[in-house]
Amino acid sequence: MDSLHKIKIFQKKVTIDDSKFSSGIDEECIENPGDLEEILKGYTCCICLEIVKLPMECKNCESLYCSDCWQLLKTQGKNCVLSCDKIHVHKARRFVRNLLSNLYVKCSQCNVRTDYLTFIAHTETCAINLKFFSRNEFKKIIDDQDEKINSLKKELETLKEARNEEKKKQDALKKEQLKTKIANDPEMKKIREEMLKNILDVHAKSKFQKAIIEGKYIDFTHMALNGYPILEEISPPNYYWTALHYTMYYGQLDMAEFCISTLEKEGILDKAMVIFSSDGRCPILCLLTNSMTLEQKKSFLSEILINHPKIKISDYAKVEIKKRGMANLLKIYCGIDI
Repeated sequence: MDSLHKIKIFQKKVTIDDSKFSSGIDEECIENPGDLEEILKGYTCCICLEIVKLPMECKNCESLYCSDCWQLLKTQGKNCVLSCDKIHVHKARRFVRNLLSNLYVKCSQCNVRTDYLTFIAHTETCAINLKFFSRNEFKKIIDDQDEKINSLKKELETLKEARNEEKKKQDALKKEQLKTKIANDPEMKKIREEMLKNILDVHAKSKFQKAIIEGKYIDFTHMALNGYPILEEISPPNYYWTALHYTMYYGQLDMAEFCISTLEKEGILDKAMVIFSSDGRCPILCLLTNSMTLEQKKSFLSEILINHPKIKISDYAKVEIKKRGMANLLKIYCGIDI
């Protein structure tokens, strides 16, 4: 609240009849702050930021206002400064009034020293202390304050956007570093060299890939059973995407299940599941980073894990599964706790 009220809006007393106003009590005028000095900081008016005079209190958030400040706030169509949904501003609670009544105040104009309640009456009669401003001046101060608040909000939004952009850059950098690490990892290179096939010509590779993208299960399985290797690199050269990667990425569950079952029977599923592409994706990561909704991904992964509870999940995939709130699937179906 303090950051949004750098200026003191009210200066002197207001009455509805003469359309003029005054502020609360300056802390410097308190003669006996003593042990109350820190406590008094919580007894300032949210509008004029001075010690409250004839305190009013919001029952929702316990914000305090001078009686006159609150009256003028209402005439300007304003509500509680904390934007409470329902406005219940009434006379402050007894203990607030009792604490204030223990104060002794010196008039800053005529130097009269008196107790709090007497001082309130004194301000009504001290001609020296009656310095007035018009309602138009009050409205200008309120408008200026609103402008400053809006400016602060815009500045905050700009900072948030800059922070988000920086986070995106950092995330992109981390991804690139991970890709480089995966691409240069000797063990992963060895697996790719051992498992990847390159026996089809460009036309056959394209035909195999197209069947997956278009979801043509019969065509795909026919090709896979007639000389089209599931671990054929059907992506452009050195991207290392196999048919298994593509079925996962395009959400083709029946085709993915066919690939996994076939590789499992051949005894090479574990190695197939840790073939990483040049962009750092194993088959499970292809599933996790596709355009399906989170619920669709959960359903897809659940089917795979139910049918193949011993399937190998790479450490990188485990991290991403956990990030997406799906760690419970590994626990339920595979007994893997991450």
